[in-house]
Amino acid sequence: MWRLQDEAEQVTGVDACPASWPRPQQDGLPLPWITPVLDGVAYWAQIHGGRLLACQREWLCQVCGLGLPVQVLVLADTDGELVTDAGLHRRCALLSLTVCEGLSPRLLLAEVTRADLRHKGHPLAEQPEAGWQRWELAPQVRARAPQVGTSAAARLLEPHRHPSPAAPAPTPAHRPMPSRSRP
Repeated sequence: MWRLQDEAEQVTGVDACPASWPRPQQDGLPLPWITPVLDGVAYWAQIHGGRLLACQREWLCQVCGLGLPVQVLVLADTDGELVTDAGLHRRCALLSLTVCEGLSPRLLLAEVTRADLRHKGHPLAEQPEAGWQRWELAPQVRARAPQVGTSAAARLLEPHRHPSPAAPAPTPAHRPMPSRSRP
């Protein structure tokens, strides 16, 4: 399916689901970047394999297709296997949890770096191998990951925790200085 989308885009020169924020919509819902779209039809239950691989290799967000910061959010089942093997910006995770009916409230929400992810139990290499990899959480990350819908998960979704890709990360000059109170 997704290869047909790629071929159509090469012929027309038009990306049916470009990397962007806000997301284009179909049927009143935002289209994730990894959802195949062919002839104007979104194939919601499918994944664009080439784009998922790009997300893994280039550390891109699966929802908007834009670059990710070092620390990202992921959704995993209770065994620690990622629902979709790529990271999310905070706002993209919030959007997904708000509009995607297929995401179970039993999922775990984890804040991770590449070092917190595993493939077949082994840490991810800096650049994944040529093919797609099935990712899971490192055991210590899985142990501390809150369940979706809890107050701990809600704190991970707060805007100040993850700069948006359009906004630069705070620099030392923009960070609040700690107060210096005397004992």
